[in-house]
Amino acid sequence: MQGFRLLILLLFFIPSITLSGEFRKSFISWGTNLDFIVRSDLKEEDVNSIIREIHLIPSSLELIFNSKNANSELHKFNNLKSDEEMFVSSDLIYLLEESILYNKITEGYFDPTAQNFVENKYANANKENNECTGFANLVINSKKKSLMKKKECLRINLDGLAEGYAINLMLLKFKEKGIRDILINFGGNVSTLSDKTKWKVSIKNPNEEYSINSTYDLDNLSVSTSSQYSKTIKFNNETFSHIYNPKMKLLKPIKNISFSVIADNPIYADAVSTALQAMPLETALQFLKKDNNIRALVLNTDSNKKTEVLYNNFQ
Repeated sequence: MQGFRLLILLLFFIPSITLSGEFRKSFISWGTNLDFIVRSDLKEEDVNSIIREIHLIPSSLELIFNSKNANSELHKFNNLKSDEEMFVSSDLIYLLEESILYNKITEGYFDPTAQNFVENKYANANKENNECTGFANLVINSKKKSLMKKKECLRINLDGLAEGYAINLMLLKFKEKGIRDILINFGGNVSTLSDKTKWKVSIKNPNEEYSINSTYDLDNLSVSTSSQYSKTIKFNNETFSHIYNPKMKLLKPIKNISFSVIADNPIYADAVSTALQAMPLETALQFLKKDNNIRALVLNTDSNKKTEVLYNNFQ
């Protein structure tokens, strides 16, 4: 679904206690890669059966969150007329409420209501489209599990949360099935369960040519990386990133800057890395310095392909 993030991680493991088997499976889901690395003493056919079952989780969620799928709940909501009520799944209600929470946490920079602006490829402020954005135009009734629009032009894109949400559900299902050593890569969002395996991560520079020297523990943690250049929009013979700055009402020019966030919650890592990318660089760095609880790595690559670490408190 998302297709916006690039996998800029080198991943490897160091088993602390030997497990009998390692199993790798890869799929395409939501238009991006979904990879599993499982270490388990279970039989191969049992592990493969579990993976096949868990692969159904993102497949089913696509019919809720993929705004580009005409059969999805979100696509139908985006085409809803104003003041019409639409009954939806508890998953969609939950993720919209989480979006409002992360919008507040990130001081408004996480804003999934900007889809109309991005779809219409406006590189400069446009009054009509600006009025379409904002959670004030969305009415959520949690008890009835229904949604309404105040503005018909409101469009929502939950790509900045949905992959993290899907990963969280998959991790819970692996635990339920008795698997405690697993790495999931979903379009560049990477999460692990670690019991007998020590997972490590090395993060590449934004142009993906080489990795920085440091490696980081990723045991029972998630890392999400957001970049500006993985999807572009052309307007008036200029090329812009798909990243939208909701405060300035502008699409951002392309720069080789990546934001990686490590957290114990894949939804949090997904949302915060998206919000940091939407901020002006200085604002993002100030935001990180103000909140030391956010574990982030910010990389920049110049025209000579030299990578600079702008911020790093992963340790």
